[in-house]
Amino acid sequence: MAETHDSAQTKSTGTERRIGSRHPLGFDVTFHPRALHKKRRKSQRPRVATIVDFSLTGLLLRSAVDGHIQRGTQATIDAEGLHAVVQVERIEPTEDPKTVLYGVQFLSLDADFRRLIDEAVASPESKSRDWR
Repeated sequence: MAETHDSAQTKSTGTERRIGSRHPLGFDVTFHPRALHKKRRKSQRPRVATIVDFSLTGLLLRSAVDGHIQRGTQATIDAEGLHAVVQVERIEPTEDPKTVLYGVQFLSLDADFRRLIDEAVASPESKSRDWR
């Protein structure tokens, strides 16, 4: 079952920062960050990440802690033939010290990925877990 952590709420005001609604998922993808090193992008090793939830503008991913991933780090997401380029906008700790939540914003999506997200968001009564 997907984690229902509502990380979009700010700690101080408790207001929603996300433009669209969130949809829980719990689907594993490949998360491949590219860290900046001395004005060059250096590809890090790909890792498994779980999509906790998604919206029209981005994803909330749960993955292993990595000190090279910072706010502004760009990454590719691969999900069974679907591809997206994202940018890390926030990093939040979890109860497990070995994992964190990465809030990522879409920079580009392939057409099929965009269509699936649009359809899942447009029909919230459908099961978001079966978004593929």
